[in-house]
Amino acid sequence: MRIKQMFHQYFRRDCAGIEITDSCMKWVSLDNRRTETPVVHSYAIQPIEQGVIVDGVIVDKEAATRTLRALLARINNPTKRVHFVLPSQLVLTRILRLPDIPEPDLKKMVSFEIEHNLQLPFKHPYYDCIKLNGSANNRNQPSLKQLFSRKKPVQAGHIQIMGPAGAEAQNGMCDVLLAAAPYNRIEEYRNLFEECGLEPISFDIKSFSLFRLLQEDQSYDNEQTVMLADISANSADLVILQKGRIQISLNVPFQSSSQTDAAEDSFSQICAEFADEVDRLTKFYLYTLEHRGEDVATVYLTGDFGRMEDIREFLSRELPLEIRIVSNSRFSSQTPDFAPFFSALAVPLGLALRGSES
Repeated sequence: MRIKQMFHQYFRRDCAGIEITDSCMKWVSLDNRRTETPVVHSYAIQPIEQGVIVDGVIVDKEAATRTLRALLARINNPTKRVHFVLPSQLVLTRILRLPDIPEPDLKKMVSFEIEHNLQLPFKHPYYDCIKLNGSANNRNQPSLKQLFSRKKPVQAGHIQIMGPAGAEAQNGMCDVLLAAAPYNRIEEYRNLFEECGLEPISFDIKSFSLFRLLQEDQSYDNEQTVMLADISANSADLVILQKGRIQISLNVPFQSSSQTDAAEDSFSQICAEFADEVDRLTKFYLYTLEHRGEDVATVYLTGDFGRMEDIREFLSRELPLEIRIVSNSRFSSQTPDFAPFFSALAVPLGLALRGSES
């Protein structure tokens, strides 16, 4: 290796985004130099043999390791530092309403609730939370110690899924997004990366990654309520955003998974299933969660499904919503063949936009 290359490799701080699904592994890295628009430095999509990963769970570690090494072999001088998006099938997300206290105390409260009161569908969770609104570090906020020393303290376990709340905190409360996944599954992915010489510096969730990418789309209006839909051959991830805040997310498996021209009936079934789920989630958000004064302005589509434009046209005919495929107008690439893969690489692109942050 030349001295210049060795020097660059030692001091480089760029990061890549990796997404692993049941059918493929995806990689994107961005040029870490300051530019007005994001520049794709490298990308790759490596198919995975059927049965190696099932519903986000690594079933065959040796085959998964071979596939990841094959992916890395296709990339010239790949960075070692990566952001990884957790498979949606493994992640539980909830928006909780909690007292508006400083974030360090808030994390202690969430930790207590997870340990003693919240019923999660798995043991030994790996979790994190983020405060969505309220007073971030206001000195007038009560501390956790003050909160539980009052005559009428907040009862342990008195946490609710966010209902008809607006985007602003009310009555001394705030909204907190909790994301949790089984710790053993996280460790399996961490071991996979380290086995291949990679350093995972963050574990992200798909809704955050997609929203990060959506903000690069010039048609997106942060003041609107919109839906994000990432579509694969087997499932779709749906996310509703209100003024840039995640309100609800859902992973929907498809009963039929074929997308070939020879299986037109199967494709039509997938479109119908998907349209029903979009309509159902929209109505649940507007009416069950009591957001009747709002409209879901646009549904933004991404994903590696092979017939995205056909799906967009189908939804436009069937639903009274504006349907758009997320635009790549702000991205450029050092390779001329990147543009057709933009939608398929939406999630790792959103991860790579994190840069060197952990």
